[in-house]
Amino acid sequence: MKVRDIMTKPPQTCRLETPLGIASRRMKEEDCGTLAVLAHHGRVGGILTDRDLRTRVVAERRSGDTPIRDVMTPRAETVPADTMVGEVLLRML
Repeated sequence: MKVRDIMTKPPQTCRLETPLGIASRRMKEEDCGTLAVLAHHGRVGGILTDRDLRTRVVAERRSGDTPIRDVMTPRAETVPADTMVGEVLLRML
């Protein structure tokens, strides 16, 4: 099985300056637990997860106007869509 077989299609994204309120609504509407955060030139600069929302937004009582860059996980690993899922799992260990 390849990554493309299990990934959200199309991948859901936001930008560094996207307000948390907009990002969290997008996650709800698209029924996804992550948004890839696009930095300059459309490159992935981080990831926003539902865990980030719980631990850095709700627990710290941040405003919905807070930009994503303030709470995202800044480092995200990416792989091509044709990568085998087993290879990805091994990289996550």
